[in-house]
Amino acid sequence: MKKLVKAGFHHPPPVPSIFLKSFYHEQYESNADGLRQLLVDLQNEEAMYAEMEYSFSFPVLLLWGEKDDIVQASRAKQLHDYLTRTELHVLSRSKHFPNLEQHRKFNHHLLQFLHEGSD
Repeated sequence: MKKLVKAGFHHPPPVPSIFLKSFYHEQYESNADGLRQLLVDLQNEEAMYAEMEYSFSFPVLLLWGEKDDIVQASRAKQLHDYLTRTELHVLSRSKHFPNLEQHRKFNHHLLQFLHEGSD
């Protein structure tokens, strides 16, 4: 669990070990086999997803952590280039959870996007 927190946050928050153990046992442990299988399935079907055509009739907002090691910012740029009608914001000093690490910037971009869409 500590590795997951470290992978998700540029500056990992202090999380007591007792909370991590409790979270693991209550939320993860009973679903571990299914989560592992999901990862295996995604890896096995990667080619199928890569060959699919994606097209959306609505605008798409991409908010990405600059330091994301799980899904790197270069993927966000590829998505932005591939999809039409996208807006991309890469948030500095954040990894996989920019909504938590850079919540003010994240919320600013989200609210601006939603406001523009309501015009």
